[in-house]
Amino acid sequence: EDEDGGHRITITDEGHGIPLDIQHRIFEPYFSTKSKGSGLGLHVVRSLLKRMNGGLDLVFSNSAGTCFEVLLPADHGAEIEDSAPAPVEADGTTTEVYPWALILEDNASLRGLLQQVFESLDMKVFTHEDAESLMESAAALAKEDGYGLCVLDVTIEGGLGGLDVVDPLRKLLPRAKIILSSGHSDLWESWQSELDGLDVGFLPKPFSIQDLRRTAIAGE
Repeated sequence: EDEDGGHRITITDEGHGIPLDIQHRIFEPYFSTKSKGSGLGLHVVRSLLKRMNGGLDLVFSNSAGTCFEVLLPADHGAEIEDSAPAPVEADGTTTEVYPWALILEDNASLRGLLQQVFESLDMKVFTHEDAESLMESAAALAKEDGYGLCVLDVTIEGGLGGLDVVDPLRKLLPRAKIILSSGHSDLWESWQSELDGLDVGFLPKPFSIQDLRRTAIAGE
């Protein structure tokens, strides 16, 4: 715990380290050393933490391993609640939100954030890092009301992404609101042609907590 009441968490591994000549670039959007990497993981997580007055920094990286420090501010929970307008109409009546959210996201930090934001709106949240388990949850939800929110990462490393499952998902859940999410917003127009008229929205990364709360509003 730091002097402001926040929490500092250090995460260390014992890998080969990050080469010195690219350490200054690891938080840049779209920068990746992996052939199938999106280059958005560290960038998105750091951006979201900064919006909550927190932070993510590289402490050191050498041949013995790498260490990151995460700063979670003391008012982190309140920031989740208060950083965006509550889903309330001008006359004071509460806006309806979807009863559940079905998430496909292979970044663990983003999955956690999505879950926290939607649960703060009293939604049931089902998170998945692969499309196969997501479709199993979708099949179970289809047997119930089938009315809810789906947020799908377009690209899943080593597996099927949102674009691959949006068609069968729409057939399973015709009443659900489906949102595709990606840092490659410049490709959205071309992706729309692949969707062949399916009713699907788009959430560009990095997104804000306010953006997430808006997606939860039923009928929007």
